[in-house]
Amino acid sequence: MVELRTFLGKHLKFKEEMGCAWNPLKDDDGNDINFIFTNSDGYPSKPAAIDTAWRRIIEKYNLPQLNFHALRHFYASYMVSKNVNF
Repeated sequence: MVELRTFLGKHLKFKEEMGCAWNPLKDDDGNDINFIFTNSDGYPSKPAAIDTAWRRIIEKYNLPQLNFHALRHFYASYMVSKNVNF
């Protein structure tokens, strides 16, 4: 959570610095939808971009070949095995 909070703080600061160049996706009422992973203009990243970044991490650290979505299931299964209620 510390890393996520740090990332989010930097992301929000970047959003402020971008000013009117920030162009996020909007909800039906015209309000910004604030995603964690965005392009530099605030618009959501494409899932393929996240998969590409994940593959680079796998290669860099010589991790088992596991796609990004499977990582979610792996983590959930691990937490259940440790009796963590989330």
